Amino acid sequence: MPPTASDKAGEKPAKATTPPGHLAALDAMRGVAALAVVAFHAHAMLAPFDIGHAYLAVDLFFGLSGLVIARAYSARLDAGLRAGTFLRLRFVRLYPLYALGVLAGAAEVVLALALTGHDANPSLAPRRLIVALVSAAMMVPSPLAIDPIGRLAPFNVAAWSLFFEMAANIMLALLWRWLTPARLWLVIAVSGMILAAGIVLHGSADVGADWSSAGLAIARTAFSFFLGVAIERHVPARPHRAGPVWPLLGGLVLLLALPRALVWPWYDIACIGLAFPALIVAGATMVPRARRLSQALGDLSYPIYALHTPLLVLAGVVLRRLHAAPAAPAPIAGIVALAATAGVAMAVARMCDLPLRNRLGALLGVRKQGIDPPRKRRSDRATRSPDRRRNHLSRP
Repeated sequence: MPPTASDKAGEKPAKATTPPGHLAALDAMRGVAALAVVAFHAHAMLAPFDIGHAYLAVDLFFGLSGLVIARAYSARLDAGLRAGTFLRLRFVRLYPLYALGVLAGAAEVVLALALTGHDANPSLAPRRLIVALVSAAMMVPSPLAIDPIGRLAPFNVAAWSLFFEMAANIMLALLWRWLTPARLWLVIAVSGMILAAGIVLHGSADVGADWSSAGLAIARTAFSFFLGVAIERHVPARPHRAGPVWPLLGGLVLLLALPRALVWPWYDIACIGLAFPALIVAGATMVPRARRLSQALGDLSYPIYALHTPLLVLAGVVLRRLHAAPAAPAPIAGIVALAATAGVAMAVARMCDLPLRNRLGALLGVRKQGIDPPRKRRSDRATRSPDRRRNHLSRP
């Protein structure tokens, strides 16, 4: 094991709470970004506070995912890991919490339909609901809209990005041997130019959640995801620089906290193309001193992202039942709702996620905990690096 920064300085290293090579600083960034997304969607309950550019956190998630997936799977992909096996691994990791979020959102839609009736919203016709539910169960966008906006994921708004992340994962596995450095940077350059042009025309990077901007979501995903893959190829295999994680988290919060009234497309382009890659590089090379906090934020990131939309709807119903408009007790109500959403999401993840992943993994022939494929080929065992096998695979 290479010496850490504290070893080189002659200091006694702190007791490790995470495996060597674990990217704890990126975990912390992912958690803070997920909390910012929740605050963005709960802005009415948090007024006058406004994390107005938290939609950019999705681009950060894509970049983090590209780096972490490349770090964890590159040795196995080099050794011939099949795209189908890789897809099963990623499906097992993401699907249980995704499905729980969809089920909760669908239950709320069906309950609203039962209370208001079909005539109040013709888009909620039974045929459309069935098509949307089947599409959501298959983790693909719904071809029929059940709301005026035409959302790709009508039962759980945040789930649209999970579809595009899965698509990026599949493309990475299929194109892995084709992705030479020159071709990788070509993909990044082309998708980046399309994304920049789309942001300028649209006015912001807040696109991708509905059918009207689904095409631009492809460029949005490809640019940040494959840029993350490129960053992974150029940063050290293990973090080597000890330091506080607070400057990175503070910088991230400042970037996301610009009020939504100050929308400027070139700001979004600068964040996605310059600021976020710089933060990812800094985080990938850092061993944060606050490791337990970083790990806790990483553990929270995917559960709260996957479940927060239906949980916030439930929080709004509770507030109305208490005869308080969502904005009236703000921001106290929003802070309470945010804390409750985080607590419930974490509790659901601990009670349900791992058991469901194990069951789903058993059905799909994936090893327990949905992390590694079955050890059937000796060549796979010989080429699999211990460091890569231990890498934390929590969701971007």
